[in-house]
Amino acid sequence: MNIPNIAIDIVGYSYLLMSSICRIPQIYKLHKTKKGEDISYFMIITQNVSYLLLIVYLVFIESTIMMIVSIGFQVVQNIYISFFIWWYSRQHSQEDSIV
Repeated sequence: MNIPNIAIDIVGYSYLLMSSICRIPQIYKLHKTKKGEDISYFMIITQNVSYLLLIVYLVFIESTIMMIVSIGFQVVQNIYISFFIWWYSRQHSQEDSIV
């Protein structure tokens, strides 16, 4: 099957767009509720493993721009979410110890 490069690029950039915006509702809810216990660590770990596999794949196909976006935006979002889950759980545990 001979697929035009533009079609492959469209699929790749569509993936980047969709996977980049899928965590925005989680980030919004995290800041709105100021608690992160309803966000799954398993989901974050699974996403990070999938990004690692994607990066390995992108190294093999030599797609630098997609690799930079994957590392630069998506992994940073997961680190951001993980940090605030930890931060808010720490704040809640300190509030509980004061009472």
